[in-house]
Amino acid sequence: MRILAAFLTCSIAAATPAMATPAAPESEPAVACTAPAPAPGAAFSGPVLQVLDGDRLCVASGPTPDKWVEVRPAGLIRTSTAPAGERRSVLMTAAFSKRLDCVAGAQIGGSVQAVCTIHGAALADEIQAAGARPAWQLWR
Repeated sequence: MRILAAFLTCSIAAATPAMATPAAPESEPAVACTAPAPAPGAAFSGPVLQVLDGDRLCVASGPTPDKWVEVRPAGLIRTSTAPAGERRSVLMTAAFSKRLDCVAGAQIGGSVQAVCTIHGAALADEIQAAGARPAWQLWR
């Protein structure tokens, strides 16, 4: 019985630091794209594997997050009255799992501003396309 009590005490003590770490808020997922930003003017492409918020997403150039580039797509119209969750949902509907072709611009913080297209159409146009709003409202 003493062995079991000692084991449980050690298990609880070992788990306590991990349990004390707060989880990231649901509205802002943890940043997973950690690849270095491409040089200004460089072309890059790949599928969108994470949408961080209504302004940033990850374009994958490889299978792991260290190969994903954090991008702020140029030309997105930010609606100040729309909650962040709604902007993220719209961007998710327009871009998630789709291949983006981008040309890098200036680096802003940890992300790169880029002009991005999906099948030749500007990402901003895809977001504004007719039917995008009903689709993002229904995707959950």
